[in-house]
Amino acid sequence: MGDFLPGYVTTFANTNFNKKKANLVLVGFESGKVYGSFDTKDELLETISKKPYNNTKMCYYSSLIIFTISELKYLSDKRISCVNDNQLMNIRQSAQQIFSLI
Repeated sequence: MGDFLPGYVTTFANTNFNKKKANLVLVGFESGKVYGSFDTKDELLETISKKPYNNTKMCYYSSLIIFTISELKYLSDKRISCVNDNQLMNIRQSAQQIFSLI
């Protein structure tokens, strides 16, 4: 199954994902590894600025977080794609359909 889906899909589809209800969660695109959970975007941006991430990452963010255009550009430059609550639900629904076929 992991050969067909990026790791983040499996991580986001897991019912245990974000049980702590963090406002932001940084996840590896291919690996699905959770790199960190953050309460504020300032915490996320500070962490990202200090660590050289070479691989693409996905960042779930809750409806409480509002990014500016410059922050989104900064994340994009760092190869981080953002996923909001609606997109998370779409990923989960799609994954459930795929898992039911396997």
